[in-house]
Amino acid sequence: MPESEKEITQNCWEFMECPIKTREQCLTYKLNMGKECWFISQANKGSVAGRIGDGCFNCPWFKKNNHMTTPREIIC
Repeated sequence: MPESEKEITQNCWEFMECPIKTREQCLTYKLNMGKECWFISQANKGSVAGRIGDGCFNCPWFKKNNHMTTPREIIC
């Protein structure tokens, strides 16, 4: 599979290389929302974004999929 196809079909838990034990406790994984996990990040305190502290804005998965470098860019 070409790299570009892999990126399109990849889920956040694959990108972040979350262990199975972490995935099993993650609401994003349970709901299979790994391509757009930021929609439920507030309800998913066990997620990587929830553990980062500033939520999705500092999460590499969110930045990669939203082409952002700073939180200000989403407002402007």
